[in-house]
Amino acid sequence: MKNKKRKISQLSATDCFPKNKKIKNIFSERAKLMASQSNNQIKQDETSSYINFYLGDTEKYGIDYQYIKEVINNVALTRIPCTLPCIAGIINKRGALLTVLDLKQFLFNQPIVHETFNIIISYADNMTFGILVDTIIGNKNYNKNSLDNAFPSENIDKTDYILGLHEGRIAILNVPMIISTLVSKLSRTVVS
Repeated sequence: MKNKKRKISQLSATDCFPKNKKIKNIFSERAKLMASQSNNQIKQDETSSYINFYLGDTEKYGIDYQYIKEVINNVALTRIPCTLPCIAGIINKRGALLTVLDLKQFLFNQPIVHETFNIIISYADNMTFGILVDTIIGNKNYNKNSLDNAFPSENIDKTDYILGLHEGRIAILNVPMIISTLVSKLSRTVVS
């Protein structure tokens, strides 16, 4: 009887394992469920947020918050002559001059025509810049691994600018690719 009532400090880990095969199976199933929940948690951790906006009346787009510093409205935009049509102008943001990209002009060859401007201040590839958009809707979350593939459409033929489609209709933009292309275009313009 004394052997069966050993002190807890004298028990080894194997003494705590169940001896009954049915109980072992139950613990095994629980372990599998817990492991799958861990995998789901990892997938959920890949969820990110983005700002949702319109370009035009019906086209919805998003930019991941990792590329966004802030959103500003009703700011004075200074047009720059003799530059690419997709450069809307520059703004003075706390003493720094920022180039503003007209995203609609860049993607569709149609300028945004408004009296008030919505500008998303972004940061990518060690550059801070503004992105001019039509109307800001709000923000949403998405899982980076569950985006639908982007296909060329009548508006966008270069799908490199789109990471994928959220909910099948909101194009999440590839900001580094857009900036890389813009820098390339600007450097060719300067050289020419």
